[in-house]
Amino acid sequence: MQSAPPPEAVDIYPSELPRIKTTLQGLQNYWLKKMVDEPSDAAEAFNQMAANEFLNIGFEIEVEWLQAQENPFAPGVTLFVPEVNIVGRTRKETEIDHDRMRHDIVTGKADGRKGYIREDGTEHEDPIKKIII
Repeated sequence: MQSAPPPEAVDIYPSELPRIKTTLQGLQNYWLKKMVDEPSDAAEAFNQMAANEFLNIGFEIEVEWLQAQENPFAPGVTLFVPEVNIVGRTRKETEIDHDRMRHDIVTGKADGRKGYIREDGTEHEDPIKKIII
């Protein structure tokens, strides 16, 4: 049986990071320390909730369940941890919007630092002004 090809990388714009982080935090707050009787039912409920929450912000995801080394909440009980991977967008893009990416980076949405980095490595608030004669 042939396995499915790995999903293509999805470029995330810096301006989308706050929505992604908020969605992940909301899932964590809802499911953290939740004890369940039937793990497979809980996993399916998490998968469905995560898929819906990410669809609301424009992303398609896959959830991979990883077995934790130890369970700090209940020693001796197996703990599984979900890993959420963004695999696509609900509105398909044929190519990355480089102007949007540049704007998000220059305005500080990527790392909180506004401005430009020149070729010599120095940071400036304004781009290089070209003098045309």
